[in-house]
Amino acid sequence: MAAGSGCAGTRSCEGPAARGRLRYRWRVFIALVASCAVGVVFPAALVVMGLRYNDTPSAPLGWYWRRPVSASGPALGDFVAVCPPAWVTPLRFPFYERGHGDDRCPGGGEPLVKRIAAVPGDTVVETAAGVQVNGRALPLSAPMPASPVTGIRLPWATGRWALARGEYWLYGPGAAPGWARYSFDSRYFGPVPRTAIRGVLVRF
Repeated sequence: MAAGSGCAGTRSCEGPAARGRLRYRWRVFIALVASCAVGVVFPAALVVMGLRYNDTPSAPLGWYWRRPVSASGPALGDFVAVCPPAWVTPLRFPFYERGHGDDRCPGGGEPLVKRIAAVPGDTVVETAAGVQVNGRALPLSAPMPASPVTGIRLPWATGRWALARGEYWLYGPGAAPGWARYSFDSRYFGPVPRTAIRGVLVRF
């Protein structure tokens, strides 16, 4: 066959190598789509199943069952999945993780894992030295002026709160000794209403 004749310049001359590259590109595309779907669907599925994994340092690490809050509200000492006020957003506070699906909080983040430190009828006093509930200090509850991770200024104000009906004070006791000082909780955004609490968490 003379040089320059045959299938030169036609698709049939691309051969197995070109077709292999095309298949590879499709596989990469499908894998990317699947990974994005898992990133959205899997967290939502865990919520439907009532499961929550806490990997934040402000509460004990591990898996939790999430159950509905009773008609009387959460009890003192309960761990809860709770939304902070709507002005608390992942954009304003980058350490606050984004939420997923229907479980997303009004500010766009995921529910926090916190412990109920004060209930309706309790008196909470916050100063630069820390938080007291009915005269008893919460360990390592002094508010920090800025995030030690991002350096972002943290809002807080000294004051006294007499918790009304349906109001709760949140506290992160820490996943390890000493970690409570890093919890982003009511010391920065104040008490939360009962409607902000998505469920009571039971560790297993």
